[in-house]
Amino acid sequence: MKKSDNLPPAGSDHLDARDLRLAKGMTQQAFADTFGFTVGALRDWEQGRKRPERSARILLAVIQAAPEAVAAAVAKAGSFRK
Repeated sequence: MKKSDNLPPAGSDHLDARDLRLAKGMTQQAFADTFGFTVGALRDWEQGRKRPERSARILLAVIQAAPEAVAAAVAKAGSFRK
């Protein structure tokens, strides 16, 4: 069984950021850096202090479905910063 088998299906109303991160085998820092979140926001979501806003929930769903595409887009967007 793959780690991602424990995740809710793509498009589900519930997608836990911690479960997604752990299924990818990533630290909080690596997940945040790779997918464009702040570590503080990720920590707040994982500890239940805050719920991701709609746009972040959408991005988490896309990360579940196509993580390589999101990582590439975030890396490309980061190259535009000066």
